[in-house]
Amino acid sequence: MRAKKSQAINPWAAIDALVKQDPEPMGPEWFTIEDFAVRYRYSLPQSASRCKAMHLAGKLKRWIGVSANNRRKTTKYAAA
Repeated sequence: MRAKKSQAINPWAAIDALVKQDPEPMGPEWFTIEDFAVRYRYSLPQSASRCKAMHLAGKLKRWIGVSANNRRKTTKYAAA
């Protein structure tokens, strides 16, 4: 039996709540792998490897989510 429209449950409500819990960090302290590559003249694979190593060493904190700018999965880093 179908629920009436007024009683229908929004299946996206739980997902919307999760997305809003962890918004994309903004500010000059946050950077992407592309920003790191440009600043230090690395290739993208080199900058990804370097950022990952610094994250594993505890020197950087990492955020992974969907970017507000281009709606793509994005990884951002900041000093820990």
